[in-house]
Amino acid sequence: SRFWFSVRLPGIAVMILVRHCFFSLLAVAAADDLVAFDFAGRGSASAVADVLSRVLRLTQDEVSSNFDLELVTECQAPRPKGAKTDLCFDLMMSNEKVKVAATSGIDLAYGAAWYLRKMCNMSFSWKRTGGHHIEIPKKWPIVKERITRYRTVPISYFNNVVTFSYSYAWYDFAQWEAWLDWAALNGINVFIAYTGQEEIYRKTFNAFGVKDADFAQWSNGAAWLAWSRGQSMHGIGDGCGDACMPLPGSWMKMQWQLQKQILERSRSLGFVSVLPTFQGNLPPVFRQLYPHANISKSGAAWLDDLDPLFSQIQKKYMDIMIADR
Repeated sequence: SRFWFSVRLPGIAVMILVRHCFFSLLAVAAADDLVAFDFAGRGSASAVADVLSRVLRLTQDEVSSNFDLELVTECQAPRPKGAKTDLCFDLMMSNEKVKVAATSGIDLAYGAAWYLRKMCNMSFSWKRTGGHHIEIPKKWPIVKERITRYRTVPISYFNNVVTFSYSYAWYDFAQWEAWLDWAALNGINVFIAYTGQEEIYRKTFNAFGVKDADFAQWSNGAAWLAWSRGQSMHGIGDGCGDACMPLPGSWMKMQWQLQKQILERSRSLGFVSVLPTFQGNLPPVFRQLYPHANISKSGAAWLDDLDPLFSQIQKKYMDIMIADR
């Protein structure tokens, strides 16, 4: 099966076709042929300092008195032959502080984590696998000579579309905050951001004559959303309590507000969040509303991507999402 994703670049929305076979592991890929996007300069040092404050359980003053974090345009050592990107970090001492200078917010977070792992014997992991192992030293180890590290490839990708049903459908922002902190410290800089898209689909389909009741009956319950978003299974997940189908409007709105919080935080750290867009599956009522459109005749309603209605729906979806970001 196929999924369309959109990457929001300055002044343009780029659509990327990918297969529905991402696994929940860290995937690295060369960016030149995938996403024409410059990661350099994204994020802020203050957002990374906040990550260290949360994860290390230090006050902001304690972080600033021991760490000097800075975004720079280039590192002090030249790029090695094996690296396919200029994204990098420098680690050194400056005015008795541990200084990390990096070309993006994510590389800044990763550089700080590199120091904490290699020189302070810390580790950062999921709660269910033991969680973070952190012990604040009485005196922070000195970096004896400058260390420079370049990314081997520009993109470190993480996420799985079905995990947004299995796990993330039940996340609140505190859990997403911990997720983003973990991802930044591990150098992940691209992830799919699927949360809350039902509210955008509802508004989009409303514009084409679909009633809220029809949409709620078509969309699956929260634990099955991955299959109504891009598969051929609809109206599944009733009789199981909150966030089951018919999918409550209040839950859709709450999830979209959560998505905006996630995106605001991810931008501050320097992530590129890949957003979903319309990719062809429709509530079956479209067959009656648009009888001349090239929609599959039985079962799930799939719209031919060459039909003029496809681009109209896709544009409306993007317009609504961008207007309410």
